[in-house]
Amino acid sequence: MLTFGYDEIRRADDLTQVVVRPNCQVWDGPGSPHERRYACGTLLPMIVLERHRLSCDSTERLLREGRPFVYPLELRANLRTSLMMNRELAPAIPKAVIRQAAAGRAVILLWIGHEPVPFHLDPEGKTWVFDIVQNFVRQHDLPPRQVVLVSGNLLADQSFENWLRDRGLREESAFRFRTLVVSPAAVRMQYRANERGEELTVEELDDVWTCTLSRLSEATFAASYIQPSEILEERGTGRFRPKRFLSMNRTFRLHRQVLVSYLQGKGLLESSIVSFGAAPPDGDQLSAFPALGSFLVESWRALYPKLPLVIDTGGDASTADFHRIAFGWPYRDAYVNLVTETEVAPDVAPICTEKLIKPMLNLQHFIAVTTAQTLRHLRRLGFKTFGHVVNEGYDEVADPVERMLRIFEQIDRIGALSQAEARDLYFACLPELVHNRAHLLEGRHELDALFDALEAKLG
Repeated sequence: MLTFGYDEIRRADDLTQVVVRPNCQVWDGPGSPHERRYACGTLLPMIVLERHRLSCDSTERLLREGRPFVYPLELRANLRTSLMMNRELAPAIPKAVIRQAAAGRAVILLWIGHEPVPFHLDPEGKTWVFDIVQNFVRQHDLPPRQVVLVSGNLLADQSFENWLRDRGLREESAFRFRTLVVSPAAVRMQYRANERGEELTVEELDDVWTCTLSRLSEATFAASYIQPSEILEERGTGRFRPKRFLSMNRTFRLHRQVLVSYLQGKGLLESSIVSFGAAPPDGDQLSAFPALGSFLVESWRALYPKLPLVIDTGGDASTADFHRIAFGWPYRDAYVNLVTETEVAPDVAPICTEKLIKPMLNLQHFIAVTTAQTLRHLRRLGFKTFGHVVNEGYDEVADPVERMLRIFEQIDRIGALSQAEARDLYFACLPELVHNRAHLLEGRHELDALFDALEAKLG
């Protein structure tokens, strides 16, 4: 059992409800939560969902009883701004935690594993988050192996190697650093909890985070998640799905606006299930898109009166946790998922969030509107993509505009298929779909390896 220690915590004995505040919070008072440095929105839900393997308790009790523990410092996405304002990493860390870490009985876990945040603190790259973490190790005379920084930036390994070389440090002399994709394991945790009849709610108010497990009915579970047997039955019935594409776009981003405008302009919106909320009415930024600017602007003007496009009024918008599938019908009613990830910019790490993992769980193939090399990284993780039915050369294209144009070519091709052809295309992907779901639920993922490594450090 791997136990996480929180300085301020209330919890049920069975961990069906846990209320905590972030450890070592820099700010403690009025103001936006985004002005603060630490959070509890990723690790704490995992602890509650995976409580057969993970646990949490008060730091004071763990120290008093001499139990080994992980002391989590879960950084927010604004970590670079925060650290520029205050270079001391954890000014409120208890001295007793430092002593336990020095004795090898605690691991200080710096977590930004759910975000692809870069680590330089100035444009010239002279100061890095790595410097601040290493200064923390030196300031407290800690064994470097007991301080672990985890990042979701899959390109940061090279940055860390360059930093070690520039600082003249051997790897064993520095804190430990690792990158990972957290979503496969996090989505699996949600699914297994739902399968057990448990549903997680995550709430945050005034820097207090509450995770609560409540009962989930068998009917709700069955409605949310598609099983392989259901797809085999569908194949035998000859049923046609009513829609061609599914695209969920909860938060406004320019590349999502481009995609939805393109679907509108190509006459594909009516044959798609699409969500898209509030956005600037003029669509001026679309005009700069090479070759398609005027087309996208006109498409946007035709689309804007239809907003907001809503798939379902329930689900992810009401919770701070995005790793669960709130409703399954859109996956049943469309063949291809157009996954719009958080970012498409050049020189940004491959982004593999829950947006790509959920279609795998619900047996839907996808086109990934995301950063370059993302599909390649998914394959490295043991998943299969769909290059035999879709030209996935777009994944190799560094320029985001050219990448979008390549994606549009695939959308045009699939959009022109008859219903029967779209259905045949879907079932041609069935071996990959079944493999991905099985690997997601039964495979070993990078987060599993991290937890194993932390347990090993604590004996």
